[in-house]
Amino acid sequence: SPLADHIQLEQSTKADRKRYQFKPTQMELSPDMTAKSTIMRLHFSKTTENNGRKKGKPNSDQRYFSLVVNILGKCENGETYVLASQTSERIIVRATNPSQFETDVEVVWRKCQHGGDNVYHVGKVGINTEKPEEALDVHGNLRVTGNVYKQSDRRVKENLKEVDARQSVDNIQKMKVYHYDYRPEYAEVAGLGEESRREV
Repeated sequence: SPLADHIQLEQSTKADRKRYQFKPTQMELSPDMTAKSTIMRLHFSKTTENNGRKKGKPNSDQRYFSLVVNILGKCENGETYVLASQTSERIIVRATNPSQFETDVEVVWRKCQHGGDNVYHVGKVGINTEKPEEALDVHGNLRVTGNVYKQSDRRVKENLKEVDARQSVDNIQKMKVYHYDYRPEYAEVAGLGEESRREV
């Protein structure tokens, strides 16, 4: 639904399933305190529009809801400030019962709440592969105009010993350097031109 629309939320308990008007949860916190709160089941007061599928495919006129969760801090002077805010992926509500909620799986990237143009994705990302094995799994060539950094953090290391420079030179001199050509069948699949098929 348009962002200007607001849908009334309701709550229920597992015991009686009776609907109650939604009331924000309030907690008193101290600086050194960690708190956890569980709220009653949430219900949308109505369903999304155009839920019917057309020939087994999603309706192009499908409407969605988004659940916005805000954490507000109220100061002693009565002023209220937004401490954190999170917006869910688009939700299809076929019935007001939470078991009938569906997420729109096409929305997998989210904009960071800290502002700017940063976006993030929870899970692994695959390019030219449907089964990524790492955080970013690229099948094919990668062109980078900047630098690729591998972090080196002294805080996570131990037993640091400085290497003798003369020993380093000896190790480098023992290295074997080869020229090689990529096999034509691999070069064709990888999209390597003639000038890129010879490496060291």
